[in-house]
Amino acid sequence: MTNVELRNAQKQVYNHTSAAGVLSDMASVLVKFVYHLSPDSYFGRTSPISSEWGLRPKNWITFYFSAGRRGLDPKVIVWLHVSAKNLEEYTSLEAVPGRLPQWSKFTVDHVGKLRETLDSIAEARRMSG
Repeated sequence: MTNVELRNAQKQVYNHTSAAGVLSDMASVLVKFVYHLSPDSYFGRTSPISSEWGLRPKNWITFYFSAGRRGLDPKVIVWLHVSAKNLEEYTSLEAVPGRLPQWSKFTVDHVGKLRETLDSIAEARRMSG
């Protein structure tokens, strides 16, 4: 993938962070932070109709953006390639097992959870090598 192709692929997810409604600015910060940690990666949709975005080619994080019903229940769901048990040492966010073994999942529904979310993402990146 050329640098231009990589930048274009990286930009695609920014157009979809608005799906998080009033949390769209926070969703954009989370995406930028992941790109800082994995500069040679990009987010790709996990399916053509989903608001779920997985990091490629290194698959250690996935985001789901939703404004919720009538825009009243915004959230960003984060899946990390770290077990919920290992993640609980580093955060007070309520992490539960993800849909895949050794993955965890938590929901960010308030901008006040940004710091802990960034810390959890950084720790997951460190653990993923």
